[in-house]
Amino acid sequence: MYILLLKALLKKTKDLEDSAYLTDAEKTALAGAESKLKAMEGTEMDFAVWLGGTVSGGTATPTGSDGKFEFKGQLSVYINGGGVNEVVNMTVSIAASTPITLGADA
Repeated sequence: MYILLLKALLKKTKDLEDSAYLTDAEKTALAGAESKLKAMEGTEMDFAVWLGGTVSGGTATPTGSDGKFEFKGQLSVYINGGGVNEVVNMTVSIAASTPITLGADA
């Protein structure tokens, strides 16, 4: 969920020439997402990558119809960029701690 929010917010800022700057509410949401992701660092969690999905009204919904891969791992998050007139990006990495397997319901 946080990744989708971040993608939407960062997409809006990808081209500074179009004057699409973040609103105060979007800045708050981005900062909140980074804080929540940062709090998850160092904790082993379940992750899944779902392939296949549907799009309705511009909203993509993953279904796993083309495969679902599951694993346990830990995430790390850091902010990069942020120089003068530079877009600030967030990088989220996930390190798998178990083998990646095909999900049973895929």
